Amino acid sequence: MHVDPRSPITPWPAPKDAPALLFGGSFDPPHRAHAELAVAARDRAMPDAWLVVIPASRSPHKSVGPAASDEDRVRMLEIAFANTTSVSIWTDEIDRASAGMPSFWSNTLDRVLAARPDGLEGVRFLIGADQALAFHRWHDAVKVLQRCQPVVIPRGEITSVGQLSDALERTRAWSDRDLAVWRRSFIDVSPMRVSSTKVRAGTTDDVDPRVLEYIDERGLYR
Repeated sequence: MHVDPRSPITPWPAPKDAPALLFGGSFDPPHRAHAELAVAARDRAMPDAWLVVIPASRSPHKSVGPAASDEDRVRMLEIAFANTTSVSIWTDEIDRASAGMPSFWSNTLDRVLAARPDGLEGVRFLIGADQALAFHRWHDAVKVLQRCQPVVIPRGEITSVGQLSDALERTRAWSDRDLAVWRRSFIDVSPMRVSSTKVRAGTTDDVDPRVLEYIDERGLYR
């Protein structure tokens, strides 16, 4: 485990002894699929867990950073999940950016391990099937999969566990044991074809009206 001493760990925002489903992303802005699918996945896979939403300072998989500020993205997440129980926002990835640390998921798991008395026991992370297909390119991907089991939801062209398994096999990046983890991690929830890119371009039907009001008040994405 590596925790950079230059960046103190942000206090854990959920009950320390509760199971947790981690949900990372840029959330620029958060839309209905972020909120509704994440909660549906939590309720299906880990009904007793807290959903811990982790906004990234800057995704290492994207060439540019978020359009909205860190403060605005956190506030939009607070609004989007305001009426949902057992959800909290952990700003550790944003907070540690001041120390020059990238938002590598492997480092985030290190910090979850240090922040919770039970470490990664009872912790899983939420990922869309489209991201799962690119997961072998993530930093320390195999180690991450061995340390923390995902919850995979349909996304893009992947709508079944069979499609996920076939696509992952074609990457030739995973052992049979790893593929078995991916297969048992898939859950069947109704997909929603929504993207933050479309929202930034002006599609507003898939945004919580309260979030949309905040976007308009702040003049975001104009």
